[in-house]
Amino acid sequence: MMAKAIHCSSHPQLATMGVCTGCAILFRKLTEDQCMKCIKLSRASSTVEREAIEAQPQCEGCSVVFPYMKNVLCGACREADSCQETEAAGAGASSLTDNILGRAAAFQASANQHRLSQPAPKNKSLEAADAARLKAKLAALHKQTKSDVITAEASLFYYPKNGTAAKKVFDIFVDRLSHITDCRHIKAQLLPDYKKYFGTDPAKTLLDGVRGTLEKAWLMTPAASVNGVKLNFQDAEFGIVSAKSIINFKPTEEHLVGTVEAMFNNLRSESKVSDIDYKARKLTLRVYAHELASASTLSIIIARQVDDDDLFFTSTRPSARRSGTRSMARGQSAVKRKASTSISTTTEYTSAFRPRKAPVMPQIDFDKYSFEKIAFTADAEGNLDEFLTRDEEIEVAKGWRQFIAAGKAEGGYISKGATKYAFMGRIGSKMYAIFQCGVDSQVDEASNRADLIAELKLLALGQYFADSFATRAKACGVRIPKIRWNSEGAFVGKATNCWPDDESSLMFESFLAAPLLDTSVVYTERKFSGSDVAGRSADVVGSALDAYAHHTLVDTEGQILLTDLQGVVGSDQSVILFDPQAHSCAKDTGFWDQGSDGIKVWEKAHKCNELCKQLKLKDGMVKGERNELTMPEICRYEGVSRFVNEDGQLYGA
Repeated sequence: MMAKAIHCSSHPQLATMGVCTGCAILFRKLTEDQCMKCIKLSRASSTVEREAIEAQPQCEGCSVVFPYMKNVLCGACREADSCQETEAAGAGASSLTDNILGRAAAFQASANQHRLSQPAPKNKSLEAADAARLKAKLAALHKQTKSDVITAEASLFYYPKNGTAAKKVFDIFVDRLSHITDCRHIKAQLLPDYKKYFGTDPAKTLLDGVRGTLEKAWLMTPAASVNGVKLNFQDAEFGIVSAKSIINFKPTEEHLVGTVEAMFNNLRSESKVSDIDYKARKLTLRVYAHELASASTLSIIIARQVDDDDLFFTSTRPSARRSGTRSMARGQSAVKRKASTSISTTTEYTSAFRPRKAPVMPQIDFDKYSFEKIAFTADAEGNLDEFLTRDEEIEVAKGWRQFIAAGKAEGGYISKGATKYAFMGRIGSKMYAIFQCGVDSQVDEASNRADLIAELKLLALGQYFADSFATRAKACGVRIPKIRWNSEGAFVGKATNCWPDDESSLMFESFLAAPLLDTSVVYTERKFSGSDVAGRSADVVGSALDAYAHHTLVDTEGQILLTDLQGVVGSDQSVILFDPQAHSCAKDTGFWDQGSDGIKVWEKAHKCNELCKQLKLKDGMVKGERNELTMPEICRYEGVSRFVNEDGQLYGA
């Protein structure tokens, strides 16, 4: 198909020109629909190839593309034009004018089309300014991202109560075959704490967070949980590791009210942060805590498992080996010793008095009730005496039932057990935990009262056995953890102005009240045995509770066994027990009592540990030397015969 010719009567030369259907440019000698460049572009297979073709010059006469052409017309077109100009030289001024005008129009058309396809030129100064602005934004974003976070690395050091040099805290590791009696000499390093803080966080958050995290880590170590070593974290001091030196850091009010970023920059300006840590946005801290002096230097109890039922405990009675050692030392005292090169130092006294902060009580509404109170106490022979008082008043948390479904201790609600609910109450300023049955919908006032009175009796009896267990251990010269029941001040009350319904604070008229444990003390809740499952603990506290259960059975000549032992363990290994159950030959301690069958099941499952053996519990009461437990010698254990008369007959059970 031929290119369309332009018909123009005023310009005869334009009449022979052809227009490319691709680029719409006029070519004087175009013989096809498209120029040669458009044809090449249509055949190009890539963007790079098309850009190369666009950049090549093109003859404005015949439209042929030449890679290195420097003129607007190729040689053939220029030769043809020269011949035409020679022939038209005599044609007169009008022909020359027409020729010039035609060529000018052709060049003008070509130039306009070419410029439309080019991007607009940019000012080089503006380009440089835009680039500088973009670079500054990227730098600011990078700096902001880096400055948002500061890493705090903290290690714990402590000042022993018998020394002045700070020591790095080590976790405690007790080897199974070790005979070392002081766990503090065995070391396994406690790793430092790493945590990231935002620069906008309060500085106090960082300091308190570091101190609190290290305190929690310390409480998990055997030095704290087993040996009872206490550190004063409240007055702990800070040090900053800078290069190879340690700089004392006492946070001022300016540090505490500012942000982490402000404190970090302030420490940098005071040359307390090294160049390396400043660039890494890192704060390396040491926390120094003083060991609190204990009331007495009791020997440390270490237990090691030799076999399944053999557990060793330290005893206060000196062994022959120790006596021999002391005798040898006395014999060697006459030998003149060389002067010691060490200089003795006197440790400064540090007060361990830290008044406990009273827990903040939430805002709770209370209902007030008048009630009659029943309480029980055990005499020296284990018999329970009942005391009844009237016209007492107690306040009970209002609306606690709405928090049962959530299962959270709030709004006066404490917890829910298998058979009872626990919620808050108070008499004056003393807080109580109130218990009522009702988890089972079949419970009525009569069964609720009977179960609560039975539990109150076992609380009093359990405390009696706890006291007698301590007396037994003292007589045998064995140290045991302090064990007590939450029985002091416990009572069963019956409201005289209560009409229970779905909205009242009391579900029944009768309720059991026991002192509410202080939440400001760190306790660990623990279950030592089940109702029909004997305990098999390997640690010091658990083994003592297993022996305590055995003690109740031996102490009553097989009449009563306390079971389902559970409670809380303090940091000093003291135990507070609650929610007791028992089996008895009379089967009269409560609905949980399985009688002689329950006792036999426990006896088959129980394996005596070493403490049972040292307390003469493994084979019941056996004869021995003086100061050992025999009956009826003068040194026999107090309370063994409280159920037996001089003839060996049972009474008082």
